[in-house]
Amino acid sequence: MRKFCALLAVWAALMMAACGDTIYNNRYTLTETEARTAAFEAVAPNVAELKYGDEFGTGFVYTVRDGAPVLVTALHVVGTGFDPALLSVRFYGETDYAVSTEDAPVAELLGYDETYDVAVLRLLSAPDRDFADLGADRVSGPDPGSATLCIGNAGGGGLYASDGIVSAAERVMSVDGRYLAATATTSAVNAGCSGGPVVDLSGRLVGMGFAQQLTLDGSDRPVQDMNFMIPAEIVDAVCSLVLDLSLIHISEPTRPLY
Repeated sequence: MRKFCALLAVWAALMMAACGDTIYNNRYTLTETEARTAAFEAVAPNVAELKYGDEFGTGFVYTVRDGAPVLVTALHVVGTGFDPALLSVRFYGETDYAVSTEDAPVAELLGYDETYDVAVLRLLSAPDRDFADLGADRVSGPDPGSATLCIGNAGGGGLYASDGIVSAAERVMSVDGRYLAATATTSAVNAGCSGGPVVDLSGRLVGMGFAQQLTLDGSDRPVQDMNFMIPAEIVDAVCSLVLDLSLIHISEPTRPLY
């Protein structure tokens, strides 16, 4: 009996070790497959793979204004010198990319904010679907430990979702010599995921993925992998201001907010 109990204890320990990466705190367990699936299915139709020249990234429809889908992405995906002819867009569920030409661009850049790394575009070519209004249902200041799901075009290989938790509340951080307001998450924001939505398990927007900081040791082994998102309230503030300015000055060229 003692031997059986010892074996049972070892088995239980092994099972806990195997499942250790799915349980994060007392309130959230990411083994809730149905919740993850529901959150992904609610948001994924709004998400698109982006190709800009030789670069790739992610964008998502934040809202619909005057019948046109408004797509947001990280500014570093498309740059301040945006050339519509370089952009191709493929939404979740679509087989082919919508490819821009000089005479028929896929999108136009309405405005951007370099400080917060947010770009706002109006889609001129998009699939005929009912886009969710992510801007109307968002979470400001999610608590550390709350569950997250990042949807992005990792490595340019197509859209996928990475789950995790909010690992640190909003703070100012340094990225490439710039100081930005950001929230840390354990959901992977790999190369190509910049501009992708980060949502909770109810499908509500909590942020936009924009940076990953990987620290290596002397043997080039990763010892720290930090992922960051721009808080949803900042995305909303930039998008709202760009749209309001564009409605008033629609004929003016694309410009930064400041």
